[in-house]
Amino acid sequence: MTQKPSNSLDLMALPSDWKVRVEQLLSLMPSVRLILCYGSRWAGIATPESDYDMIVIGNKMLSLHDVAHLRRQVKQRLPDVDWHWLSVRGARANRLINPTLSWAMRTGYVVGDPHVLGPEVPVPISTLRSTAQDVLDDLNALHRLDDPWDGNGLAFRQLAKRVVVLDQILAGVANSLHLSREVQLIMQAGNPEQAIRMRAQAIIDQTVQIPPNAGDVAFHEAIHG
Repeated sequence: MTQKPSNSLDLMALPSDWKVRVEQLLSLMPSVRLILCYGSRWAGIATPESDYDMIVIGNKMLSLHDVAHLRRQVKQRLPDVDWHWLSVRGARANRLINPTLSWAMRTGYVVGDPHVLGPEVPVPISTLRSTAQDVLDDLNALHRLDDPWDGNGLAFRQLAKRVVVLDQILAGVANSLHLSREVQLIMQAGNPEQAIRMRAQAIIDQTVQIPPNAGDVAFHEAIHG
């Protein structure tokens, strides 16, 4: 009989509340190489509604069916855990196209050997610019909804988080507490949508003036070989 691969990551450095959840999560997953613990709970600034945020990085890509099945299992046993699966290959690519992953790796805690993702590279300037443009596009899309503020403005809050993360990356910092404070200031502004739009446009304008970095080179090589 084929045995399920063991997930023998060292969890001793984790706080007890994280350790018990990571142990249970690992018991449900296929072979895992890394788990990234991050978010407001890891930063110690959680609200009672905050989840335990984790990115799980494994050897293989999972099908949508497999992910849906795992989500049902995790939801039953760990309702306060919000997790996402990436393959090692997918995580390497994600660092070049998803600024939030790089930011989370700097503000969170990596269980396992981060070297499996290859050498660290800065977020490409082109990615920062395109992500800021995505924020503007998402703001425009919200206008097509009957009630853009449905869910107590959750969609705007997520966009506010994205622009603050982009600002922090451009400034060479990564700070969860400052992120939380800045998002709160945006959401309490007289016109949060306009505040988000102005910051996103400022990021676009700024990155146009910045030459490509090593991340842009890596991204170009990944696309064109």
